[in-house]
Amino acid sequence: MEDSKQFVVSVDRGRFLRSFDGSAVSSTEVHSDALLLDYSAALSWVQRLRARHYPEAMICDGLGRYMSYERLQEVLRASRAQAASLPASREELDKIPVAEQQRRYRTDASFATRMEELEAQPRVAPGRKS
Repeated sequence: MEDSKQFVVSVDRGRFLRSFDGSAVSSTEVHSDALLLDYSAALSWVQRLRARHYPEAMICDGLGRYMSYERLQEVLRASRAQAASLPASREELDKIPVAEQQRRYRTDASFATRMEELEAQPRVAPGRKS
């Protein structure tokens, strides 16, 4: 969940953080036009906005609904399940058929990121120890 950008920040009722230029907060009424953040960045923005006299600032999901404890737990469970479905090593990645790798690479951002991380690791020749 830490690296998935699936949260927006409500500045006040019905308005969402769009950008901040260092002095002025830009907001929008359309949640899909808001700045998409990971949870820790959203939390940081809420704290900064509250310090700047936006007492109603809150974290929302991508649909603009306020995040309750239960919703946050659902997101966390889904994030853990998704992470568990990703290959943990080059060997696990190599077991996935190439066509499936390509499909998931195009359609699943977390798989693409994990595949790039694994591809960046040096390969060890069979029978050799690193």
